[in-house]
Amino acid sequence: AAAISPARASLLKGASLSSPAAEEKASRLPGSNQGNLGGLSSNKAVSSASNRQGGKKEFSSASLPEAIIVDDARTMESENLLKAARIVMDKYLNENDFQAISAQAYPPDPNVKDACYNKLSTCVRQLKNSLGNVNPDALLDLLLQEACSLGAIDTLIDDADVSSFTVYNFETIVVERKGRREISGYQFTSADTLYLAAQRLLAYQGFTPQTAPAVSEVRFNDGTQIQVALPPVAVASTSIVVRKPVLEPADLPALAQGGMLSNEMEKFLSLCVKARRNILVVGTQGAGRTDVLNALGAAIPDGERIVTVENSAVLRLPQMYVISMEAQGAGFPEGDVASLVRKAANLRAERVLVDSIQTPDDAVAFVTAICAGAQGSIGTLCSLTADDGIRLFKRMVASNASAQALIGNIDFVVTVKAFSDARRRIVDISEVVVNDDNSVKTVPVFGWQASGMGAMATGDGQFISLGYVPRFCQELEQTGAVDLSIFNA
Repeated sequence: AAAISPARASLLKGASLSSPAAEEKASRLPGSNQGNLGGLSSNKAVSSASNRQGGKKEFSSASLPEAIIVDDARTMESENLLKAARIVMDKYLNENDFQAISAQAYPPDPNVKDACYNKLSTCVRQLKNSLGNVNPDALLDLLLQEACSLGAIDTLIDDADVSSFTVYNFETIVVERKGRREISGYQFTSADTLYLAAQRLLAYQGFTPQTAPAVSEVRFNDGTQIQVALPPVAVASTSIVVRKPVLEPADLPALAQGGMLSNEMEKFLSLCVKARRNILVVGTQGAGRTDVLNALGAAIPDGERIVTVENSAVLRLPQMYVISMEAQGAGFPEGDVASLVRKAANLRAERVLVDSIQTPDDAVAFVTAICAGAQGSIGTLCSLTADDGIRLFKRMVASNASAQALIGNIDFVVTVKAFSDARRRIVDISEVVVNDDNSVKTVPVFGWQASGMGAMATGDGQFISLGYVPRFCQELEQTGAVDLSIFNA
């Protein structure tokens, strides 16, 4: 390969120019198991009486969670195409001003794109005998994407079946397609072109490699969220994580049909929304909190004034009267989540949906908005369990005595969990109960009982009702508005 030009080397600023990805390592990427995140385990001691009699302890059978399966979508055809593209791109970058290429805006100007196409076509003709038997049109498309745009990132963003993907280095991209992970056949030709794509993403958001945060967030207008990590923070290589929005979000019945919750849980949550219960949706990153928030929001009766406040605008609600607001950076006055939630009152919000509550100011603003009239509001919070979520929320509002006294206005906590088989489930729905001493506790109403290795299991399991009837349902039962049989254990 030709030597790296000084201009290219000065711009790379430590980016790894050769970071070969070991297939064996890529096929065993870390899974989503994160310990006991919620749900009920059936693995308990069988008989405590036998223990007291001095007998050996007996336990029900258990199995370790299944390993994450990562498919390999690479083919001989895709490998040959990439091999040819690397030869052409190396020639193109060495014959052209790398600084000028890196300064090209994204999306590319049509005139710049045409000029780039002509130069690449010339390179392909000159190297024709070295490229093997590849489709020239497909080769030029791949080269043009890298030279003028975002390369493989653009291609995967346009793929409707891909929900998210991670660029680990220039030759290892892992995508999540229809709930399964696979090593993509799309790659970058070199660390240079991966770095170029990262630069263009940063410029799109108004950053440069010198002024960008250690890990930068880039947002597209359609709700696509992109995280960019550059060297030296990203030690081995420039890395990029892309999360695409759900263009047609599922409602509660659709989530129940897909196995995320039971029919009884769906009926109960629909009732909670219609009865204006205030709900916290908790779970870890990637567990599906936003999907559940969108489904709950879709159950709000049309005609009510809804205001959504998000860190990145991805909610898609079917109602007519929806005002959507997206938090802005630190340089935008009163553009943070808490300020926007407070402004929701000025917008005469009857419901406020917040994704997500991350700071004490966010929590105080959320509970204050509820008590200011936005009954039936819903927010998301990063937490492991319902108990952890309420404890975290209490700590967030602890510095504000007024807000701390209002925490009992949170009615229910819905816990979402991602399992290692790529399935996402609501593993707990709990009512928030205020005791006589003003302490707060959660009482489970529905749960997920997993067989196997506790709550990490990915095999058999079932949604269960725990026999507890929430207080407002007992009141509604007298009017016939609710069938209490859904709570039968």
